Amino acid sequence: MIQVGVLMLPVLGCSTQSISGDLGGSTPVVVEAVYTVIPSDSGVQYRVLMADFPDVCSRLEAHQGAVQEAQNQLLIAESEEEFIAGAESMEAADAILPETFWLGRLELNSDSSGSSLVGERFAGSAANADVIDGFAVSFSHHRGYTDWSTCSQAWFNDPGGVDICEYRWESWVSHGGEARVLEYVASDELGLEFDAPFRDVEVPSGVVHEEVGSIQGRIWAQSCDGLSSGLGE
Repeated sequence: MIQVGVLMLPVLGCSTQSISGDLGGSTPVVVEAVYTVIPSDSGVQYRVLMADFPDVCSRLEAHQGAVQEAQNQLLIAESEEEFIAGAESMEAADAILPETFWLGRLELNSDSSGSSLVGERFAGSAANADVIDGFAVSFSHHRGYTDWSTCSQAWFNDPGGVDICEYRWESWVSHGGEARVLEYVASDELGLEFDAPFRDVEVPSGVVHEEVGSIQGRIWAQSCDGLSSGLGE
């Protein structure tokens, strides 16, 4: 059960990231966070990306661009050589980020904007929701680089066959919970806190399994407009 009282922290004067709780034996680590604002038909979406490495904005921007280029290579590949070249580009894109790291993603959907956003509370969406209504958080723990060349070679030899990729990360997604905006300065900083139970997510199918624990977080994110779509899409 979510304890609303947990969300009664001092609002101003602190920019330290704080994560506590447990995900079946693992606790996410966050040292830096960034956010971007995405207008939508139903209001405004605020997307926060959290990581345990520095220079999050520039590194995630570079990674996002490199992944998009690599995926384009794979889509237009007409030979095995071109396909493997696209896989090698994927590996080069991954190398922009550390070999092992934590990455979190939080989304808020609101009708409010500007200073009116401060103090607003959000109910958490279901872990398997098709559309995020309110807020949702996911975390992934990357434990090594994926061997995209080997995966691609196997797929090329047997298109549509069994996926033999060794995906070296684990994922979790929130299920319900509550979030509150602490501070918002347009194009500058977004401060928020959340408290939610989490469920295990199967990689790469995305199937949601049982609840494994809960996380409480207090995050201060800096604006990063270059992250137009975020990581993982």
